[in-house]
Amino acid sequence: MKNVSKKILNNWHFFFAVLASIVAIGAIYYALKNPIQPEILNLPEAKSFPTSQISTIIVPHHDLVSSKRDDLFHKASASAKPKTIILASTNHYNAGDHEVQTTLKNWKLVNSIIEPDSIKIKKLVSSGELIFEDEMAFSREHGVTNILADLAKYFPDAQIIPLTFKTDIKKENLDKVATRLDEVCGNDCLLVSSIDFSHYQPGALAEIHDSLSIRSLENLNEDQALKAETDSPEVLALSIKWAKLKQTKVFHLEENTNSGKIANEPDQESTSYVFGWFEKKGQITGEHGMTFVIGGDMMFDRLIDYNFHKNLKDSVKNLSDRLFWGTDLSLVNLEGPISSSETRPFHSNMTMSFNFPPSTGNTLKWLHVNTASLANNHTYNRGLTGFKNTLNVLEENNINSVGNPSELNNNSVVRYSDGNQKISVIAINLLETDEDLVELIETEKKNDSFVIVFPHWGNEYQPTHSKAQENLAHKWIDAGADFIIGSHPHVVQDAEVYKGKPIFYSLGNLIFDQTFSKPTQRGLIVAGEILPNKIKLVIMPTVTKNLQPELLRGEEKVEIINQIKKGLGQSVVNSDYGYDIIELNK
Repeated sequence: MKNVSKKILNNWHFFFAVLASIVAIGAIYYALKNPIQPEILNLPEAKSFPTSQISTIIVPHHDLVSSKRDDLFHKASASAKPKTIILASTNHYNAGDHEVQTTLKNWKLVNSIIEPDSIKIKKLVSSGELIFEDEMAFSREHGVTNILADLAKYFPDAQIIPLTFKTDIKKENLDKVATRLDEVCGNDCLLVSSIDFSHYQPGALAEIHDSLSIRSLENLNEDQALKAETDSPEVLALSIKWAKLKQTKVFHLEENTNSGKIANEPDQESTSYVFGWFEKKGQITGEHGMTFVIGGDMMFDRLIDYNFHKNLKDSVKNLSDRLFWGTDLSLVNLEGPISSSETRPFHSNMTMSFNFPPSTGNTLKWLHVNTASLANNHTYNRGLTGFKNTLNVLEENNINSVGNPSELNNNSVVRYSDGNQKISVIAINLLETDEDLVELIETEKKNDSFVIVFPHWGNEYQPTHSKAQENLAHKWIDAGADFIIGSHPHVVQDAEVYKGKPIFYSLGNLIFDQTFSKPTQRGLIVAGEILPNKIKLVIMPTVTKNLQPELLRGEEKVEIINQIKKGLGQSVVNSDYGYDIIELNK
């Protein structure tokens, strides 16, 4: 009986096996005749990934803030899910032969390997223009290597396209690079821009510089980004271009700080940091106004020309080329004409008729000065011919002139704007004219401008302003002027506030060969940001050493700033970070 049951069970197994085979063959036949269409299952295209709200991340590569960088990537990785990361950095050491370079190398980290996106990289370099492969250009590039560990931690499945940019790349080539990246990437790529912001300046000035940089991000203004004081205006502009291409037009600022602020060291050369990203939706988180840096009298003849004739830039190199960089207005008083022919310097400071060497224009350009006042008593030292040549040299170097030595005219006002924000600078030489500024000030104020009056006035070598200066300054403020800041006395004069408006009666010498006294070898540079309800000022005293100006530091700086603060009705505090910053309500 048992054998009969076993035989029947085996037959049933055989029957079900045959039936299953018939069903499977039928299913395969039906599938071949009726293939399933991808759209029926709503399958995505092969190269797409879940839609990201973030297209671009801005982070510093300076490892002082590595923990803050880690935190930013942690937050951003919740929204960004890229297959490929474009890691863009400045070319710190100018390595390689090309403006834009990439590499196919594998990046070996302690616990992982980051692979290049070989397919996309080969497509990028295949045209033989704009982007070139050069592994050696990345051998020491910390703008790339300092970011890799964060990418491996928060985007472990992503491959990378590393890119370095040289500082001389043209804007049209930047646009082409962004377009080419968009063509190759589609929706696969997240841009990580490795940028350290303001460099080598006191932290308070770095804050002023960062204002324009951040504003360029908020306004999606690539031209403005290329004027920003960062280690890579080019990568900053690329970030904006990429954000536009990806329709992520809101910049979220997570944090802005600098190494001086972190260390509570107001005088040290700092590096500043911006953390943020571009997203599809959101709102602008910061409040940033137009900015300025204003310096006093600049004279490049006599002993200045004699000592620095071979390279005039050496006369101002201790100020660095970054101090005046990265603001909407950078203004000085140019105390003399620029020659059209090579000058013959003499070892003397006795002549009072100045003639600056032709390289003066290029020196001002190197400093990033964008406005020079000609409303002073030395501009006509070489007559009308010298004056006209000065105008031409300034124009050739993309420097605006403002003011006339002897009258008010169409060149007495220079204007800058950014959206609804406006600055008007009015320059006048009160040693040659007593024309009334009231109507001109009122006209500029009706145009909703922040009005700065830059007078050449006062008594030479007097540390205190005269009653005549005070009367004029108050009259101008009554007419609508917002800021009075003067030149000519060759020493720093006192300051005051009238109806909430600051008056700096004289900034003194910025560069001059008047070595006969301590006061003539001290000057003042004032930087500022114009906000809706207040003006923020940064006070930077200077000292001349061996005919070369530089920023003053230490106890004497504290004494000068505290004296100015008293005049402006501000409390005198210790020398912690921020003591050189003054905020006045408008």
